[in-house]
Amino acid sequence: MKSLYFASGALLLAIAGGGCGGANSAVVTARTDSATFALSTGQSATLSVLTQGGLVGGKLLVPATKAPTTNTIGALSFSLPPGNYGFNGILASDSTFRATGNVPEVAPFVLTGQLGTGAANGSFSLVINGQRVSGTLARG
Repeated sequence: MKSLYFASGALLLAIAGGGCGGANSAVVTARTDSATFALSTGQSATLSVLTQGGLVGGKLLVPATKAPTTNTIGALSFSLPPGNYGFNGILASDSTFRATGNVPEVAPFVLTGQLGTGAANGSFSLVINGQRVSGTLARG
């Protein structure tokens, strides 16, 4: 658990410090986009995606209790253990991103998405164990 906090803290320091430019030379103003969505039957999750410069980081929070959900396509056929799972990655362009994380004792996950622009929201897709959940990513 300590390594998760260390990795999340190191990523946030890298983002706050401007990083090394990542794979993308575009500079995106720091912001956090989010979504609360149905993860599986009777289970929800909250996704927080922090972007700045060419870097992406954030957390997938799976609470022990169910929260309201919106705009979700698909659901996992299994539940994830409650927890706070960090991820990090890069902006592939001014608005598309790809990040990876891990749910210990379950599987690694891949998060891809499109950041919202102007007043429009974005979208995300979370893939774990070959199953996909997609939804709306509210612009921060």
